[in-house]
Amino acid sequence: MAKEKKVQPEPKQIKTISKIGAPATDDYDKTKYVKVKDSAGNEVIKEKGYKGLKKTFKFYRKYIGLFLLIIALSLLGSGVSVLSPIFEGNLVDQFTQFNVKKILELAVWLFTVQVLAQMVYTVWYIVLIKLNRNIKIDIKHELVTSLTSLETQNFDKTNSGVFISRINKDANELASFYNNVVDCLADILSNVGFVIYIGFLNIWVFLFILVYISVIFIIENFRIKAWFKNRKRWKEADEKVVGAYGEIVRGVRDVKVLNLKESVINKAETLQNEAIRISQKFDMTNMWWRRASSFSTSLLDLAFIAFSVMLVVNGLMPLSTMLVVYIYMGRVRGLINYVINVKQHFVDGELAAQRVFEILESTTYPRETFGNVELNNFQGNIKFNKVHFGYSNDEMLFKNMSFDINAGQTVAIVGKSGQGKSTILSLIDKLYKVQKGEITIDGVNVNDLTEKSLRDNISIVMQIPYIFNTTIMENLQFVKPNATKEEIYEACKQAQIHDFIMEQPKQYESMIGENGVVLSGGQRQRLAIARALLKNSKVILFDEATSALDNQSQGKIKKVIDNLKRTHTIVIVAHRLSTVVDCDKIIVIDKNKVIAEGTHKYLMRNCEVYNTLYKTEENSEEEEKKQQA
Repeated sequence: MAKEKKVQPEPKQIKTISKIGAPATDDYDKTKYVKVKDSAGNEVIKEKGYKGLKKTFKFYRKYIGLFLLIIALSLLGSGVSVLSPIFEGNLVDQFTQFNVKKILELAVWLFTVQVLAQMVYTVWYIVLIKLNRNIKIDIKHELVTSLTSLETQNFDKTNSGVFISRINKDANELASFYNNVVDCLADILSNVGFVIYIGFLNIWVFLFILVYISVIFIIENFRIKAWFKNRKRWKEADEKVVGAYGEIVRGVRDVKVLNLKESVINKAETLQNEAIRISQKFDMTNMWWRRASSFSTSLLDLAFIAFSVMLVVNGLMPLSTMLVVYIYMGRVRGLINYVINVKQHFVDGELAAQRVFEILESTTYPRETFGNVELNNFQGNIKFNKVHFGYSNDEMLFKNMSFDINAGQTVAIVGKSGQGKSTILSLIDKLYKVQKGEITIDGVNVNDLTEKSLRDNISIVMQIPYIFNTTIMENLQFVKPNATKEEIYEACKQAQIHDFIMEQPKQYESMIGENGVVLSGGQRQRLAIARALLKNSKVILFDEATSALDNQSQGKIKKVIDNLKRTHTIVIVAHRLSTVVDCDKIIVIDKNKVIAEGTHKYLMRNCEVYNTLYKTEENSEEEEKKQQA
């Protein structure tokens, strides 16, 4: 019985031009918006400013107490630090008069202030580390959760390096953004105190310092604009490099046996060289702007000395003031550097935020959507009703495909390669959306079902299943964390892999490598079958799941499937027709259409395509037996 259940609504697709993801047109306000390219290479428009960083603050609301404490400690530390240059300036003045009592008194005060500042900043740093850790965990958790909720086609079309870089690099940058800014602001405030102190010492020097700061800041602002543009290009190029090297690592066995080393390495190096070229251009542009800034700083330092000498000579400033200001001009340069660093942190943080929120808000990469209907009494009746589907809208794989699978039936889907048999299983589990028509389970459109109701009740055993790089036990516990050892052992016994596991040195605690590399193809399939049995879904879909098994193991698995018939709906995509002759129904696909349905006997009499497929396989097996004999 279908029952509606309130669930958390899916995030709305962003379609306003105030977010990345709106298609670019020439009709927009250029004072508020800017035309850019998203990670998919599409030209879009986005609102100017730091909108991404503003959205990032949602992660800090959860820890608002820690965040406010950091700000308070920064202000306290800055206030205490402001006193240091004042005491230091007075010390220099007293040294010129050599007032020993005053010098010692000021030295004690300076020491006290410095110790107090260090104590404040120590507490500040401890709190900062705690906040940074929590924010980083939350961002990565939400990012990974969003990634696993994206439509499957995103992963078909997008280099894996795009997603890996965003989880590892951009999430880290985003988590550290506010910490870096608050850190710089604390130093800015303490150095601003010194600049204000100069204003009390001499107004003319103070005005010169303001000009000094303004000139350097303008130059650095141009550098940062170039930095943002070039860094964005470099990140996109680096994603491709990460993806290329990841493919080499994951596919190293195929690279070896097919002798693809030269071609895959050349491809990766081409991408790496392009990323390096962009990086070098980026570094050169940055270097020239820094040289311009350094030259301007040196020129302004010279002008400061000449200007200060002129003031002293004309009696407009005492020599002791000139010495104090000159000795601590480093604080003025530090103030400029910290302000520039804040600006650069904003630029880097906004870039990271844009890339992260492209995934979190599904602006570039669409997210799966589900309904709010839960099937409390899931049976497993599956119906395809005039289904149209294609991996692209330009080329349909299926048109008007219709068939029924009744609950408790064992149904096989057979046909030549390339007919879309495996795709049918993906559509049942809604890994892809149909363009037209509908797929229903127990009379409810799969689009209306909640994710839990759909995915908890359907399992797919893939032809090449993914095995996680951990122990055998943990691979099984992923499916059912609260499973007892007895339940796990029973599932593995049914899948004909328990005896193999018990022969291993660490048995169920044995590590099996990335994607189960230490297992044979048949062992991986049997472990995947054990996972499906442990999950105990009402519907189990086998996608060539016994293709890598020997005849003896295949016969045992067939008995397992036979035992499941009473309580489960079984759908089998099979290449070897001899394994499905006992199915309740066999659906024959040819030219991407259902051309016949029925039992093995019925199809042998009434379907020429099936008859030909079966006899071809039978002849092939007989020939193989002769060769072995």
